[in-house]
Amino acid sequence: MPPDWQTQRDSEHLRLLGIFHYVSAGLTGIGLLVGIIYLVLGVILGGVALAEGEEEAMFVGAVFGGTGLFILLISGAMIAVEILAARYLMSDRKRTFCMVIAAINCLSFPTGTALGVFTFIVLSRPSVQARFAKVAAAEAAQGSRNA
Repeated sequence: MPPDWQTQRDSEHLRLLGIFHYVSAGLTGIGLLVGIIYLVLGVILGGVALAEGEEEAMFVGAVFGGTGLFILLISGAMIAVEILAARYLMSDRKRTFCMVIAAINCLSFPTGTALGVFTFIVLSRPSVQARFAKVAAAEAAQGSRNA
């Protein structure tokens, strides 16, 4: 059993990581706004081109709209998984999922990289691994009792 100070340190670090994942999700929301702008521009360009019968402008509108839709989908998915990772970190659940999200965060330089690396460091501690394993075992036992 780890000393009490180590348990407190792990709890604090996991709580802080959860908060920072929420902040990262909020920053990803800026990407969502960029996607909305592109989508609106694409619809406007496509509408104007349709009214004037210009095929090249319709293509440009479709490219802008498609790019905006792609950005919206990717940003929305990242926001969702960041929020899930934050919740899981704060409740000592789904360590592997949190590690995968940390790896994806590493692609977003510099803040995502720092968050991903610190998440790896904290989740790699034996005391944190034991916390997550204990919660997973309790959930498995609860699930087998309910089945």
